[in-house]
Amino acid sequence: MHLFCDDVFVLDKQWLEQFCETYYKEIGLPFRCQARPEMLNPEICKLLKNAGCFNIQMGIEAGNERIRKDVLKRRMTDERIIQAAQSVKKAGMTLYVYNMVGLPFETEKEILETIELNKKVKPDFMQSSIFQPYPGTELKAICEKEGWLKADATQIRSNKFSSIVEYPELSSKDICRYKKKFRYLIYKDVNFTKALIILFFDSNYRVLTSFRALVPHRIRAWVNQLIYKLNTS
Repeated sequence: MHLFCDDVFVLDKQWLEQFCETYYKEIGLPFRCQARPEMLNPEICKLLKNAGCFNIQMGIEAGNERIRKDVLKRRMTDERIIQAAQSVKKAGMTLYVYNMVGLPFETEKEILETIELNKKVKPDFMQSSIFQPYPGTELKAICEKEGWLKADATQIRSNKFSSIVEYPELSSKDICRYKKKFRYLIYKDVNFTKALIILFFDSNYRVLTSFRALVPHRIRAWVNQLIYKLNTS
């Protein structure tokens, strides 16, 4: 199955129409693609579905419009994100969303807003990552200027395991805590059993991944299927 890793894959409607027609006729394999919320509408989603797309990956990143606009330069409203998600689902495709916690100027209240927006979007799959101030980026420069980088922040860490920033209203421990329980807080009111299982995976992700290579392939395949069912049920 193909994955087109391009946030602006659907930017040019005329090109997309030509691509979808040619891809369906000459290749015809199921595929996934990435797209920005402001570029998704019922017409675009129908084109993708008819060409063989079964899953769209979309970045929510933050549930607070101020953080999205001023920090991430993502000028889209909550309503537009929700509409994009609805277009994907009505077209018969599944939705995978990306989120971040611990963004510059973000507070605990605003992390909770991201969780609430995800509840409204109701994605089939979701990912939460810990913000990392990558070298050469504007956000890294802001963190340095504000003195938010931890004293031991000598290198970028995994966006799944740790944070190297400390904010006045949000510590690195707080950020990691919300990362671990992010999906749990979204699922707990819908399927509590599923939420507890996901909480176990997310809370022990570092340990589980370190032993991944030692686990027999059949067991890994079974676990992957379980995770898929948890995400889609």
